Amino acid sequence: MKIQKMLSDKFIEAYSNGEQNALVFAEEKLEHGVKLFYRMFELIVISEADRRCSDIALKNIVSNVDFISATFVISLEIVLNSYGSSDRKFPWILNALGLHSFMVGKVIETIIMHDTGWLHLQFYMI
Repeated sequence: MKIQKMLSDKFIEAYSNGEQNALVFAEEKLEHGVKLFYRMFELIVISEADRRCSDIALKNIVSNVDFISATFVISLEIVLNSYGSSDRKFPWILNALGLHSFMVGKVIETIIMHDTGWLHLQFYMI
């Protein structure tokens, strides 16, 4: 996905800010974030397919740049929070990647709708 690569590059640049030591940590966090991103993305696509979503609607979901970006942001935010990055609390990730919070909220609702195991996201990111 081109959008995921572009956001990954922005994340590495913003997180490391040109410092070699921070670059290693940024790459590690990005690796975990990308894995989580694909897991969430897969969960939503499978759930939508199970709901007998039309092929066109499903294609619109998986190709929507805002949806992909917001899912990626949520994944990275979970990883950052897991590592206890005190200087990079939400909404740092939005500013770093140049995204708006509205779509992130909509994707959080979608994730929660498909898997109640993510319910704590709603409270954390408010």
